[in-house]
Amino acid sequence: MYKILVIDDDPTGTQLLLTLLQLEGYEGAKLENWADPLVDVAAQRPDLVIMDVHLAREDGFDLSGPDAGSSRPRAGGPAGGDDFGGGSRG
Repeated sequence: MYKILVIDDDPTGTQLLLTLLQLEGYEGAKLENWADPLVDVAAQRPDLVIMDVHLAREDGFDLSGPDAGSSRPRAGGPAGGDDFGGGSRG
């Protein structure tokens, strides 16, 4: 089962997405550590992250962009590839 992490500061929207994901057979999870979101992403090890880019605490573009910090895990984009068709996990 694939794990999908939802990062959104709207609790209603987050719960709706989690419910829909579970109904489709995915394991849904939400961000727990707003103090350092990328640490939480690394701890939860999701297969995919769905993130709101207009967050109240941090800009979603900054969290997922190339300047997010080389020592921190990068949220966004498919694992191991440049597009959704050619990536490989690992």
